[in-house]
Amino acid sequence: MVPASHSLVSTTTGNDEREVSLHSNTGPTGNQVSDKGISARSMIEALLAGLQASSNCFGPLRMAIDGIGKLAEIYKRGSDQSKEYEKLQKKLKDILQIIDQHTGSDRRLIMTDSVKQVYSDIKAEAKRAEEKQARNTGRQITDALRDSDDVLACYNRIADHMQRLMLNVILSTFETAKGQEAESRLTKMSSVESAFYNSHAVSRGGCAPHTRKPQIDLLIEWARTPGAGKTCWMNGMAGTGKTTIAYTVCERLGTQLGASFFCSRTLPECRQVGYIIPCVSRQLARFSAPFHRALDRVLESEPDVHCRKLQLQYEKLIVEPLMEVHESLPALEFVVAIDALDECEDPESVGQILDLLLSKDYDLPIRFLVSSRPESQICQRMADRKDGSPEEARLVLHDLDSEGVRSDIEAYMRHELKNVELKSEQWFVILEQCGVLFIYASTICRFIRQGHATDTIDELVETIMNSPYIPTKGENSIDTLYHTILAAAFGQDDMTEKNTTRMKALLESVICAIEPMSLNTIAELLGLKSTKQVEGLLQPLRSVLNVAKDTGLVTTLHASFPDFMLSHDRSQDFSCDHTLRHATMAETCLRLIDMAEPKVNICGLPSSHLLDNQVQGLKGRVRQAISPGLDYACRHWSTHLDRGEYRESLLEPVRQFFFHRLLLWMEVLNLKGNMRYGTRIIQRAEIWCKKHAALDEIAKMAHDAGRFVSVYANHPSRPVLGNGSANAGAVGHLGGFEHIDPVDEPVRRRNTTCGADRRRDRHA
Repeated sequence: MVPASHSLVSTTTGNDEREVSLHSNTGPTGNQVSDKGISARSMIEALLAGLQASSNCFGPLRMAIDGIGKLAEIYKRGSDQSKEYEKLQKKLKDILQIIDQHTGSDRRLIMTDSVKQVYSDIKAEAKRAEEKQARNTGRQITDALRDSDDVLACYNRIADHMQRLMLNVILSTFETAKGQEAESRLTKMSSVESAFYNSHAVSRGGCAPHTRKPQIDLLIEWARTPGAGKTCWMNGMAGTGKTTIAYTVCERLGTQLGASFFCSRTLPECRQVGYIIPCVSRQLARFSAPFHRALDRVLESEPDVHCRKLQLQYEKLIVEPLMEVHESLPALEFVVAIDALDECEDPESVGQILDLLLSKDYDLPIRFLVSSRPESQICQRMADRKDGSPEEARLVLHDLDSEGVRSDIEAYMRHELKNVELKSEQWFVILEQCGVLFIYASTICRFIRQGHATDTIDELVETIMNSPYIPTKGENSIDTLYHTILAAAFGQDDMTEKNTTRMKALLESVICAIEPMSLNTIAELLGLKSTKQVEGLLQPLRSVLNVAKDTGLVTTLHASFPDFMLSHDRSQDFSCDHTLRHATMAETCLRLIDMAEPKVNICGLPSSHLLDNQVQGLKGRVRQAISPGLDYACRHWSTHLDRGEYRESLLEPVRQFFFHRLLLWMEVLNLKGNMRYGTRIIQRAEIWCKKHAALDEIAKMAHDAGRFVSVYANHPSRPVLGNGSANAGAVGHLGGFEHIDPVDEPVRRRNTTCGADRRRDRHA
């Protein structure tokens, strides 16, 4: 930052040299600048120099200054007395006054994508102006300007963009303390980083070079064409490449992309409609500092609004802040991309959020790119759009010219298999079998690379080529390939019957997992010796399953594969009976909880009187004592129980849990920071007990346990919670809940080992 007495800019134009000081004790201020007394170019340069000095990061504008300055001088000579020119001078003078009032040593302009987009707009207008000047070479400039208003229009647009920058200066200024509080409030609002299009946690990617160009160009043109409509719907059947196209479009949009939410049924947080609006709002706060400030006022007055109904979320977290700061946003509407909306869990909620996005009641400076399968509840709403979007604002991938799609698939496969030598006849058959589905091509590429890595490529290619079916265009055309891959995986000559059974259990467990499981978690749940054994069983399935390099999380590669596996008509002998698998996983989870040792103070904390932040190396203790499998079991046992078939063999493990392991389970949740989910977990178990008319003793225990857990989950001051509490003996406090009769006796027996009475007095 420059001192207040420092002259920010000195400009020279021919023989005309003027100095404009925005923070000067002697030079002219915004109030002292007269319409006639300073050149337009000097005013613009003063404006930009003032911004440069206040932020130290306005490099992109330096490229635009010369072109704008030349235009200003030319236009001044051509129509110095015109009313339009006088209006323009006044607008620039007003902007100078704003800078003079709102820039100083304690303020800076945050370089958000919104600001960068305004920069880009200024550069584009400057370039356009220079081109118009160049075309006028050889004519009298004054005549050329009299004959056209184009240059003046460019100049006015530049002034408008400058004004947007000024609004960003005004609206993005936070005092230091206020800024920290605002950041804290923003952080507490739900954010799903794995839903960002380019999230490091998820292995998404864009289109291969030179593929899907017409489709990508169409979507980019929609995003950048005024009046093209508020929403564009890209739809296509499974495997047509929606997500990769959406990813590439997000990349191409650059600073015009305001936010993205890529849904996925394999990730719990990415399949909940309730997370979409808060996540988008949080990204918009990064996109635009003025938006962040306006949003913070909402969160300050209504800190829990992100947990409310979708309409209230939308109005408070998106509509109100946008309407307040819309004049500071770039002239070109920014884009929010929502991919794979059909993969969200609740169809009713999907319909609700679409109704909000498509509503004509909200006139927002925003466009929505939505992609999905052509599900009925989405198709109907898109057909009835009333947000001003033309009928052609859509892209139907399964209706494209088949030859163009086949050509793109060949380009993609040759790029992916560039290090694999295939004969021309092999290429011909493989490309024919791919048809028009990119997921087919992608899966075959993984299948072939797997063979290349194990030196069995000829055998695997032969397997594909000898398949008796050639897929045709349609929803189930990939089924043949999935059959072929699974037959090859389970039909290996050297695989024992035990390993075949283990591999089937592994595959079904990945498909039925409530959240992606790590190699360690799978090993624990399946009772395998090590992650190495898990990796060995996974290897034949790597064409349909993915293992993340950084996290070791195992997921299906595409949503079409679980669809295939869960349909007996499609997958036949390979099908996964999810009710059987969920029941088995529920039993396994309860067994892991029952086997956990020690039953009290699982982390071996030195004293029940210490707070969390007083225990040295607490995180390390938790990591060592609570395995990934036990953590998964404690969070998801009741979901598997609820989704699985009823088995009498489950009654005793459930009874054992409530009578002997409830407190251990609460301690694990508490130490892992998941106590807020406790009530919901117990409620699912209670529903299961009622649904299946379990023994009255177990049903009553489940009900009382739900009330019991709810008290602690909703009272952070109690030591059972992790935030600053004494975790080790927290379970001892349960002895004070005499109204919970079934729990009371086991709790009292355990109190003698925990020193709980003394802690109760201390925290009373």
